[in-house]
Amino acid sequence: MNTAVIFLAGEIKDYSVIKKYTEQADFVICADGGTRHADYMNVIPDMIIGDMDSIDPDLLGKYIGKGVKTRLFKTEKDETDSQLAVDIAFEQGFKDIVLLGAFGSLPDHTLANVMLLEYIRQKKGTGKIVTDNAELSIVRNCTEFDRECFNRISLIPLTEKVSGITTAGLKYKLLNDVLYRADTRGISNRFEEERVRIEVQEGVLLLVKVREETD
Repeated sequence: MNTAVIFLAGEIKDYSVIKKYTEQADFVICADGGTRHADYMNVIPDMIIGDMDSIDPDLLGKYIGKGVKTRLFKTEKDETDSQLAVDIAFEQGFKDIVLLGAFGSLPDHTLANVMLLEYIRQKKGTGKIVTDNAELSIVRNCTEFDRECFNRISLIPLTEKVSGITTAGLKYKLLNDVLYRADTRGISNRFEEERVRIEVQEGVLLLVKVREETD
């Protein structure tokens, strides 16, 4: 599946974690201030978009000089630069979207970026947020994945409740169970096997895989 990677303006401390995503990307979009991350990694984006209120003007000029396409939006708009970047990814024909630099010091933008995963799902795409120590995605009807480098996992309902949840490969198992958005039951589960399977019958479930440092 062709993949679009979007650099957002949040924080990235360990660039080695995200390197594989940029190397495998078919299309790279920088949302405004997220361009600094691409520049640090010597990645030339296919497009820079946004209201350009947080990108260094010299950096923008550098990439314009290299022939990188830009899409300028008004500062006063209904969507964040992050959402506009997602829309452009779909416009370019990409439905597999990876968001980098989605978390930062602004909690409203951080939460809004998490909600973009559901936005991507509603548009029939597949979204993923990758941070220094975690991966976030939406569970559709059924998903299977390997443990890889992660040692903790959380299941967080985005709808009022998520029902018909069945898990395999986790320490605390669910069998045709229900998780509620106003409860914390799905937080901090552990991997019991290298391969995990999660089934959902109704509702929207956020999957958070976390890599914790161990001694």
